[in-house]
Amino acid sequence: MEIDAAQYASISLEMLQTNSYLEVYDQGHDYLDKPPLLFWLSAFSMKVFGVSNWAYKLPAMLVLLLGVFSLYKLARNWYNEETSQLAALLLCFNNAWLLMTNDVRTDGILSGFIVFSVWQVIEFANSKRWIYLLGAAIGIAAAMMSKGPIGLVIIGMAVGFHWLVLKDWKAIFKWQWLLMLLIVGILLGPMLYGLYHQFDLHPEKEVYDLKGPSGILFFFYTQSFGRITGDIYWDNHAPWHYFFDTMAWDMQPWFHLFLLALIIRLVSLVKNRFRFEPNSEYVSLFGFLLPLIALSASRFKLPHYVFPIFPFAALITADFICNKLPQFKATFKGMKAFQFALNMLLLAAVAVAFSFFFTPNFISIFLLVTGFLGFVFLYAKSKSLNLKWYHSQLFAFGVFGLLMSVYFYPNLLKYQFSSQMGKDLASAKYEGKAVYRFGIYDRSFGFYTLNKVPLLTKPEIKNLASGAILAATAESLQEIDTLVQTEFDTLATYNAYPVTQLNPEFLLKKFRDQKVKKTYLIIKK
Repeated sequence: MEIDAAQYASISLEMLQTNSYLEVYDQGHDYLDKPPLLFWLSAFSMKVFGVSNWAYKLPAMLVLLLGVFSLYKLARNWYNEETSQLAALLLCFNNAWLLMTNDVRTDGILSGFIVFSVWQVIEFANSKRWIYLLGAAIGIAAAMMSKGPIGLVIIGMAVGFHWLVLKDWKAIFKWQWLLMLLIVGILLGPMLYGLYHQFDLHPEKEVYDLKGPSGILFFFYTQSFGRITGDIYWDNHAPWHYFFDTMAWDMQPWFHLFLLALIIRLVSLVKNRFRFEPNSEYVSLFGFLLPLIALSASRFKLPHYVFPIFPFAALITADFICNKLPQFKATFKGMKAFQFALNMLLLAAVAVAFSFFFTPNFISIFLLVTGFLGFVFLYAKSKSLNLKWYHSQLFAFGVFGLLMSVYFYPNLLKYQFSSQMGKDLASAKYEGKAVYRFGIYDRSFGFYTLNKVPLLTKPEIKNLASGAILAATAESLQEIDTLVQTEFDTLATYNAYPVTQLNPEFLLKKFRDQKVKKTYLIIKK
């Protein structure tokens, strides 16, 4: 999807094509925004498996699965098997994780490496086995090379404050942590070398309205902390409660359970006058709350910024469902009924989409019917106070996720013209033909055409040979309208809409034509 995922896929492809792995470029221009790990991993995947959508997504998917496994192993340090399994399942089944496997950005690998690192740090503190120290160093370096120092900050907040409130000074003051940070620094070396050579040695460059930026300073400070201090201009004026607003959707279908779990934990702490019980787990509480406060102070907020702290929210929720909710029979029954209604609503939403959004196919209808029947059957089989009742909820959301992935998103992306046009131009039908573009800068277009379609200026269009094919938007064609009318014929027309900015008018088939623009493939006579 445009912009981020398509941009990152395009950068990964460009890295593979140019073999420029330490200095990162985006359509030939200096790129500084995100560290390079996602680009490295995806470029390597495409080198092994070929350039494709799934090859770009594969590394992020694997790291997300690593994060789920790591959360399970982390939870086993304090909780029983049931709680640990449920925490991992909750992390799998939520809208944020569904989105990160469809719209792959840096937040997915950041999330996976953060929870992996926390698990490794805790294991080393408990067992003193060096393999865990090395694992922690690799995980921290990977988290930092995913999205900057925020990776280290979240890990430090989660583990550091857990030990601090328990007064576990032996764990805090281990000399081995210095060795771990040294290994982290060594692992960051190649990236820092690239940043230094690309930016610090070239003070004449200007990126993001920053004149002569230091690549190393940008990585360690400006990109993350500059959004709080105002050292970078990014500011979308989001309110302080922005992330709680977005989590109400992104953390479904268990946001209400998490909210109740978090409130009960905080109330319990206040009642106990902030006495922290020995051998208890506070990693999840501090791993969620403290980064949330820090991120809420940023001048620039987007919903996916908080996805890396969802593993801690999943652990808080699993502890609540397994160890606290069963104590309150009336609340338990109410939650069970509410969760049933919520998941029926999710499945019903897709059923409504069949009628009003897109045309259904056999697979989508089969999944929907299976989802309804399976969900109701599993729910009816569970007893009121049997924790297996939640398995039916996860089943329902799993079906919802499949429907989104095989039905909703594929239909939606038919309106991202740059992807559809790019795929068509990369097909055998246009092989060997002279193809150009005018006024199209979308990254997905470049990715699917393997960056092989030159961008023309207006004067160059007049000199095209007969039979040359031009990809253009309706707006760009207005610039050469007279020329188009006399010298070009239309080969294909595509629908164009920014698919990450949905609204009811676009989603409803009845009004969609009013919101959709047109783009064209035209051929010189």
